[in-house]
Amino acid sequence: MNYLKSLISGRLGRKNFFWASILRLALFFLFVGASVGFGGSDEIIWQKIIAWFVLAILWYFGFSVHLRRFYDMGANKTLSMILSILMGFPFAVFGLLFIFLIFKKGTTGQNKYGDPSSSKFIDAVFKLKTS
Repeated sequence: MNYLKSLISGRLGRKNFFWASILRLALFFLFVGASVGFGGSDEIIWQKIIAWFVLAILWYFGFSVHLRRFYDMGANKTLSMILSILMGFPFAVFGLLFIFLIFKKGTTGQNKYGDPSSSKFIDAVFKLKTS
């Protein structure tokens, strides 16, 4: 549970946000492509459960990436949460906010959400310690 909480704290820079978004999109399309065979009249309930579970994980990952990108810009925490939740739904809103988040520079140095994120993609996005 602490790991899940750590994914929504701290900051995420533009470059790592971009690559995390590409990874999320690739995983989403990979999952959708793999699940095409799940359809049909004889669909099994466990397949639906797995599908919703995977989509929930992808949504949470996207939520955490967007939230930390807003934190990098020093945005208000409540507004950041609301916008990050909305990012998972309408594609038009996602497209406009995605462009904004890619090009808007984060605050320089430390802000109220911490130090700038690591320049290493794995460290910054997944909050894993690498040597």
